[in-house]
Amino acid sequence: MKRNSPLTAIFLISFLASAAVAVAQTNFSGTWKLDHAKSEASSVNTPKKMSMKIEQSGAQMSVWYWVTDNLGDHDWGSNYTLDGKANHNSWDGIEVKSSQEWDGESLVFNVERGTNTQYKEMWLLSADGKTLTVTRHTIFARSDLTETFVYNKQ
Repeated sequence: MKRNSPLTAIFLISFLASAAVAVAQTNFSGTWKLDHAKSEASSVNTPKKMSMKIEQSGAQMSVWYWVTDNLGDHDWGSNYTLDGKANHNSWDGIEVKSSQEWDGESLVFNVERGTNTQYKEMWLLSADGKTLTVTRHTIFARSDLTETFVYNKQ
């Protein structure tokens, strides 16, 4: 009968630990406020004020948005699955189709808003969990635009 060596045990423990880390995904839960000074975005697309409340559990996420822009104050909520399946929400009366899936530690949103706007967002949480960076690439009918929105945890 052959015994397992200490090296085999160390390898197995390392493998199981790395597998556990790979399965654990970033959790974006919290209340976030837009930081204009750190964001690099078009003044047309950047509201005067914006905050989000994110609740995330497993493969489910709900986000409530509060926005103040040139048209006044708005708020709405959206629900997402984080498994690549299609989601249907409505923002300001416009149908929004999206899918969300993981790319390493980043969450990628593929979004179709109405019939004319498509964009892709990549959400990345800082190592200390205090900063959420959203990079958005929007495709318009005749152009495209990449912007970065930075949010601070409240």
